[in-house]
Amino acid sequence: MMGRIGKAVREKAGLAYEVSSHLGAGIGPTPWTVVAGVNPANLEKALALLKQELTRFRSEPVTEQELRDVKTQALGRLPLSLETNAGIASILVSIERYGYSLDHLRQLPAIMESITTEEILDAARRYWDMDKLVITSAGRALT
Repeated sequence: MMGRIGKAVREKAGLAYEVSSHLGAGIGPTPWTVVAGVNPANLEKALALLKQELTRFRSEPVTEQELRDVKTQALGRLPLSLETNAGIASILVSIERYGYSLDHLRQLPAIMESITTEEILDAARRYWDMDKLVITSAGRALT
């Protein structure tokens, strides 16, 4: 998803200094957050593009290349997350919290590989309600 948002708002339109997104993880509902560093003069244009991309994500499946890129990045980061004691502890806490088996890290590549573009589209349609977006802005207002 970051690829689409970043490409539309930052690269093509030049409306944001930085753009990132994060899906919270936890037991129960968690937020999906999109953050963009935008000049206040461009805020309305940037918000319109962000909403357009979110709507597109709910109406068009991600491409096979987009999905492959995300899978590669996620699996590539995994060994890095195990390089510290804190990283190992975090993974062990997650395994316990979510009731995964102790061989979860061995199973993870196959689990991730099984995710399809259709499943992503279905999840976006099921969980992202565009009428319930919460939009906040911080910073100095233009005068």
